[in-house]
Amino acid sequence: MQLQIRYIGESPDRDTQFQVVRDGKHSPTVALPSPWDIPIDAQDATFREELHWYLEEYLTLAHGPYHTRAEKVLASLYQWGQECFTLLFDSGGHALK
Repeated sequence: MQLQIRYIGESPDRDTQFQVVRDGKHSPTVALPSPWDIPIDAQDATFREELHWYLEEYLTLAHGPYHTRAEKVLASLYQWGQECFTLLFDSGGHALK
């Protein structure tokens, strides 16, 4: 069994479009939300800023209130991943042609 997630391009509303291909059959195109639109429970912070903080600075600050901040970033990233997986495999991934 061969499984691919194929990048199609951006839609007019800037969602990134993908298609699931399994054993030569493909799903309808699925638009995935941008990770930059993920809500973060932080004061006026964007996901891009928080992810940058997590990847670049957290290792030097991994204690106290910074641990809570890092958990929020990871929870938001996990939620986005779950949403993308559901969109790919529950809505489009089963309707292979």
